[in-house]
Amino acid sequence: MKKALLVFSLILFIGTHQAIAQDSLRSSFLGLSVGTGQLLNKDQFQSPFTYKGNNLFFQANYALSTSRGQHIVDFSYSTGTIKSVISPAAQNKLLVLKYAYLFRLGNNHAPLTTHLGAGVSTLGSITNYLPGIESPKTYITSSTALTLNGKLSYTPTPIHQLLLDATLPIASFVYRPDFDINGKGHTGITSMAKNVGLIANLGYEYNLNRKYKLALNYQYTYFTYAKPRPISILQNGVTVGFKKQFKRNALVMVINTRILKIVANIPFYS
Repeated sequence: MKKALLVFSLILFIGTHQAIAQDSLRSSFLGLSVGTGQLLNKDQFQSPFTYKGNNLFFQANYALSTSRGQHIVDFSYSTGTIKSVISPAAQNKLLVLKYAYLFRLGNNHAPLTTHLGAGVSTLGSITNYLPGIESPKTYITSSTALTLNGKLSYTPTPIHQLLLDATLPIASFVYRPDFDINGKGHTGITSMAKNVGLIANLGYEYNLNRKYKLALNYQYTYFTYAKPRPISILQNGVTVGFKKQFKRNALVMVINTRILKIVANIPFYS
């Protein structure tokens, strides 16, 4: 009797656990891509002129689909040289990291689907304006923001898909250089009403098979802040890469199978 109850309880636990997993963890994908990006950087802390250049551009993204929406993590990184009309070339690194949870609106199986949600994002710009000198100075500007996020997906056929997503910073915590004035860095809090920013992606995906997709993407990044001296950063990046889809339910089934094997080897005594 005890053996039957234990086996029944175990089956109930595994069945419930797997049903929850199938409902909340349907699938996920990981994407990697590389390309080129054009960066325009006007930081009046350093110079009244605009520095610009074409840099190497990397992107990585991860998405986990649930029964109600998606968890999305996006990362982009560019590195290279930028210069103005009169100044020597500077070295710049720009990174953007964002997370969002998007709720699906409407029918998930329709050709056009809409997602809306919220998240957080971090932008960091690291610039060395005189890399050739013995003791160069590196200037860092960073921003961490609460964001409003939206996404449109259009799938006319099972092979082709168009994607458009936008990230709008609502409230941001910003760090800026301020050494010449106060001898230390400047920190401040701002909102979209004072300093407008935007991160947007336009992508095309082609299904190679059930697991892999070819991905083409254009990313637009804009950041501006006025204190202690104005800065504006504008980047246009184009990348090509691949995405791989994972079936999370398969992992749950493997775990459940191993649990059953362990239980099968336990001696039961009535």
